[in-house]
Amino acid sequence: MGVGLSTRRYIKDGCTVLALTGEIDEASATQLRQELEAAIDQQRDKVVVDLSEVVFMDCSGIGELVQALRRTGWEPGSICLTGPTEPVRRVLELTRVGTVCPIFESLEQAVAAHRSS
Repeated sequence: MGVGLSTRRYIKDGCTVLALTGEIDEASATQLRQELEAAIDQQRDKVVVDLSEVVFMDCSGIGELVQALRRTGWEPGSICLTGPTEPVRRVLELTRVGTVCPIFESLEQAVAAHRSS
């Protein structure tokens, strides 16, 4: 059995931060979808997904990120990602998610980018 996924949602400088920990796979995709929907409902155009504690992400996680972007109306930068671990970064790069969803090295950089938009 896998590690599972835990989530924490909070506000930082006017952005909704969704901090994820563990594994994002088919088993946790529904939980991720619900959390992304709640974050978008809370702050539609300023959502930061913190991936710094995610150890694994498969195509189920990528699919949920794409669906979340669709839900925002594909608004550029409405959702951004921060701090992906190396395995997660590889998946993001292979699927070219960064072309529609900005990826930042730190939470501070992501929040600053939202403040300036």
